[in-house]
Amino acid sequence: MLAEHRRAEDEVGGRDLWPIVRSQVDSVTALIPHASGATADRLLLLAAEHAHWLSWVAWQENRRGAALSWIDLAHGWAIDGGHVDMASWAQRVRAHYSLKIGDPVRALRTAEGARHGGALPLSPAAEAAAVHQVAMAAAACGERDLARRLADDSLALALEVPDEGERPGWLYWLDPLRARLQAADTAYACRDWASAAAQFSDTLPDLAERFPRDHAHYRARFEDARARA
Repeated sequence: MLAEHRRAEDEVGGRDLWPIVRSQVDSVTALIPHASGATADRLLLLAAEHAHWLSWVAWQENRRGAALSWIDLAHGWAIDGGHVDMASWAQRVRAHYSLKIGDPVRALRTAEGARHGGALPLSPAAEAAAVHQVAMAAAACGERDLARRLADDSLALALEVPDEGERPGWLYWLDPLRARLQAADTAYACRDWASAAAQFSDTLPDLAERFPRDHAHYRARFEDARARA
């Protein structure tokens, strides 16, 4: 059900689905006290995934306090269940939020924690997402050479797992196309206008039908980069 809600949110947003997913969180967390071992760990991951979804939708609706509260819950549940990929992802989302509100130094610190903060290694896809966020924060801090190197690292990691089944469920979207778009986004953040425009141009045509809202976002960046090149 959550996978379907993720895809629906990609297309139409999550406002109407919010009550449903919020109810699902209650259903999942009610089971946790009665479970143990691997079953409890799996429920904690499921709760964290739901909390991340609620956080993301709240952020889109400009409910920042709710967004931060839900992502903190997601991170806590991920830690409790021993899920390093989800814990990293929750920190990555917090870094994204910090960057969006104009706090790149905090974003960089948080993104570095998402990349290196766990006791166990991340999966390639989870590391790719974290490294990309470090790159975006580094670019915002003026560390453009570092950001470019990290963009290459992130792309290489994402290309290691081109099949959706090899990635965590919440990274269903991080296929080779989206990985190249993230590289273009870093070039844009580094003000490498010509490079960003060329990379966006190569990838945008394949995005329109699958992720229309993201297509509109990246299309605007492409047009801006092309105008500045």
